Amino acid sequence: MKREKDYTRLEHYGLEDDMVTYKWRLYIPDNIFLKLNVSYQCHDAKVAGHFGRDKTLELIKHDYY
Repeated sequence: MKREKDYTRLEHYGLEDDMVTYKWRLYIPDNIFLKLNVSYQCHDAKVAGHFGRDKTLELIKHDYY
């Protein structure tokens, strides 16, 4: 008996510019170096300013998963 594959768990994932997205946000895998890179970029960006931990986390969650 041939079983059909269930892709419903993948419905929110996609590819954009060869990068994985989840619900239209860039997916960052569980890699400490990638996560630190994203946090540094969001924290140190001139447009982000230094609004503190909560605001920086909010900025990260807006674009990254």
